[in-house]
Amino acid sequence: MLLDEITTRSGVYADVLGVIRRVAVTDTNVLLTGETGTGKDFIAEIIHEASPRRSRQFIKIDCASIPASLAESEFFGYEKGAFSDASEAKSGKLQLSRGGTVYLDGINHLSSTVQSKLLRFVQERNVEPLGGSHPVTVDCRLIASCSVPLKQCLNEKQLREDLYFRLSAVCIDLPPLRERYQDVETIVTALLQEFTEKYRKRMTLMEEAMTVLKSYSWPGNIRELRNVIEQAVIYGNEKITPLNLTLNLSVSDNQNLSFLAERMLSLEEVEKLYIGEVLRKVKGHQVRAAGILKMNRKTLMLKKRKYGL
Repeated sequence: MLLDEITTRSGVYADVLGVIRRVAVTDTNVLLTGETGTGKDFIAEIIHEASPRRSRQFIKIDCASIPASLAESEFFGYEKGAFSDASEAKSGKLQLSRGGTVYLDGINHLSSTVQSKLLRFVQERNVEPLGGSHPVTVDCRLIASCSVPLKQCLNEKQLREDLYFRLSAVCIDLPPLRERYQDVETIVTALLQEFTEKYRKRMTLMEEAMTVLKSYSWPGNIRELRNVIEQAVIYGNEKITPLNLTLNLSVSDNQNLSFLAERMLSLEEVEKLYIGEVLRKVKGHQVRAAGILKMNRKTLMLKKRKYGL
């Protein structure tokens, strides 16, 4: 997907996209922050695709998956004979990225030693392979992200402050999905099309299911929404109802209640959502649902009919 193809109904996300458009065409370093699942990987690729470096490589480095003992050689490479197993020279990922973009995903997972060497690279754009004696100049753009809130990273010294200042020429904080809930329906529609094509199924999302999706606070953000829709398509039949939605938290959770209050929902709308959620939890068993809701079965049937559940 290209940057110009991204649409939003959220004023908050529209502002973020405006910043991304202005930054993408430059060559400045970018630091992406935000809750897990907000799409930092996606935005890093979008920035690269909208930049003058789009024809060159985009190299993602998953910092959390690199063992501490191998991090230096992964980043900076090594010369033949640099250590016992170095039977031939190997270029590091920074060298391989010449002319392109390097995305450091979860930079806070790197050791202080590696962060120190990265700082030198950011300042000088030179790489010195392990066992080498001559630095190699590398022209690339750097985009980095933190896997935990930035304030926590700095307070707990997971991210060196001097490296932070070098990387954060532009800092883009991606909003959680609950702050751009206006986009939920658009995202759900796109995901439903993607997964029905992938699994070769014809499915319709019922209105009451969409209501539940739009009224949930999504603590796992877009990643969680993606998983919920994919599971609903895999396990569902022709129609996706609230019973097919595997949500991690019920609407009675404090976070979700706060979210519902921010949406200014009426008590009737909240009642509809809660009854639907209870029915989903008990897999449609009306006697159990009536017991949980402290109402008789006849009243539950009337409520279901009233709300179209």
